[in-house]
Amino acid sequence: MNALLEFGRKAMLYVRVLSGYEERRIRSYRLQLQKHLQQEAAIDKYFKPLDKEAEIVMKMQLEGEEKAMREMVKTMQSQALLEKTEAERLANVTNSEANQHVQEKVPTSGPLPRLK
Repeated sequence: MNALLEFGRKAMLYVRVLSGYEERRIRSYRLQLQKHLQQEAAIDKYFKPLDKEAEIVMKMQLEGEEKAMREMVKTMQSQALLEKTEAERLANVTNSEANQHVQEKVPTSGPLPRLK
């Protein structure tokens, strides 16, 4: 039975090929693909200038963001430097006040008291 079905399939293929049906079907499919590719190429060609403009706008936005980021980093560095100098100044003032208190407590003249 399978051999008979296989023979029938081959016979139908030969009939389609000899009648030109298969060739017309293949040609139709090829033309359909070609038409589709041409449409895609036309769409790409139409949108190419818009794509370039969009790319330029995106580059400008990226450059703006990078510039803002660089400025922010610069500002943060200067702020950190100001905070560091302020902290050093406060530390120096605190140290000098502590030294003054120590000097006031230690008598500079006269004999030292003796411990018993």
